[in-house]
This record gives sequence, structure tokens and C-alpha cells, in this order.
Amino acid sequence: MLACTAAKPFDSPDYLYEVKWDGYRCLALVAGGAHRLHSRRLRDLSDRYPELAGLPRWVRGHQAVLDGELVALREGRPDFHALQERCGKVSYVVFDLLNLDGRDLTAWPLEARREALRGLVAEAERLVFSDHVLEHGRAFYRAVTARGLEGMVAKRLGSPYLPGQRSPHWLKVRSLRVVEAVVVGYLGSPAGVRSLVLGTPRQDGLRYAGRVASGLSARRGRELLGRLRPRASCPLVDPERLPSDLRAGVRWAEPEVRCLVECLEVTSAGVLRHPVYRGPVTDR
Repeated sequence: MLACTAAKPFDSPDYLYEVKWDGYRCLALVAGGAHRLHSRRLRDLSDRYPELAGLPRWVRGHQAVLDGELVALREGRPDFHALQERCGKVSYVVFDLLNLDGRDLTAWPLEARREALRGLVAEAERLVFSDHVLEHGRAFYRAVTARGLEGMVAKRLGSPYLPGQRSPHWLKVRSLRVVEAVVVGYLGSPAGVRSLVLGTPRQDGLRYAGRVASGLSARRGRELLGRLRPRASCPLVDPERLPSDLRAGVRWAEPEVRCLVECLEVTSAGVLRHPVYRGPVTDR
């Protein structure tokens, strides 16, 4: 089950509010003392996370289908870069229960499924129940974003679990940042821009900050082309960090045009996660 996007946090007695965990979505199937882990696209992840081999024991020997998120927790906060690089052990944060001992629970009300899940999950180092608050969504959102978390998910009380569907019963509210970056090149042709290559200033020069295509309409691309001056070589001080497809296909530009980019976070490597182009920075 997938969430729709809400524009802003809200209060309602009809919803519960959870942390939006920054990790990999994962279904866990536990039966007969064994377990399998599956990604959102049902790719088998079981062998990648041996630290979760205790799942059958942690659900007290029951047969179950769990929904949750694989996260790398550091000081109580998810670290997506650590998860990607497999730096340290991963925890499984569970927030829904789809099946228990052969009984399909997807038609049960949300709060009944979660109550059954809370009673099922044993205290375990690598298995975490995703707790919630009721009614006070705006205060909860302020609290989670103040801790640097990704945001929150509002879930309608009484709602069923709808496998494979994106439903307004679940609403995600993300905490986004707007950063300023420098356009150092683009992918496309002299007649059109598909994506922008970005750099951010550091003491030693411009460093690679990723690329952005989302939010870049044909009209915006044409406007940018009129401002970008071609350059023969890469203006970045760390060109070795460029993905291989960029090294051959990018059209470099003089690093003169600045733009605003909305993103989920800036990773420890300085790359913008989930960037969305918001427009050029006008001269002050």
C-alpha cells in the first residue's frame, strides 16, 4: 500500500501520525522458523540482511506478513547514506500487519491491525515497532522535522490495507530543503535540456552535487539554454565522482548560472537527494 502526498501537516481526530522512515520499504514473510524479505517491487532481499535472521524468533514463532522499512539507525535517526553503503547493521521498523497465522488482516481497520502488531513484536535489537500519536499532526510534524527526520505519514483510522494501491487513506508529508546550486552542464541537445548537472561551491572550488530533471519543463529548459555559455571542459574539482553516463554525454557550461533546487536532503557526500528544479536565482 502506498501513500498520496499532502501539501502540509494537519490536525484531525480521524488520523494517526507516524514518522516517515527514510529507508527501503520491505515486506517480511515469516513462517516455519524461516523468513523472506521482499522489496516494494518484490525483489528478494533476504540474503542482504543477515542481521535480521532472528525475525521468526522476534515475532514469537508466529506465521506473519509484516510491512515496514529497512533503516540504518544512527543515534535514533535513519541514515539513508549508511543504508546504501551498508555502514553498520540494519533494523526493521514495522508499521503494519497483513496476515497472522494464515488469517488475512488486510480488511481489518488500521488500528486493529496495529494493535495486533504491537502485541506480536517482541523486544528485539533489530525489530522496532513504529509508534504513533493521535490527532495532533502539526505538533508531531514540527517535532519530527526538528530532529532532522524525513517527515510524517498520516493514516486514516478505520481504513483497510489496500495492497499495490496508492490511497488517500495514507498521506505523506515530507520535510524538504531548498538549496542553491550552480549549473555546470546539462544533458540534452543544443535545442533542448533533459537534465542539469549541478555543483556546489566549496573552499577548493565547485564540487559535484548531482543532477536534476524533475521540475525542468521544456519552457524552463529553453530559458536556461539562453543563459548558459558553452565550456570545453568540466569546471568541477572532483570530476572523478561523475557517473559514467555523464562523463561522455554532458555538455559543459561556464559556472555562471545559479538555480534553486528543492531536495529531501544533502548527503554526507554533498549530493542532493530527490532534487526538484525550482528556477534560476535572479541577481540581487
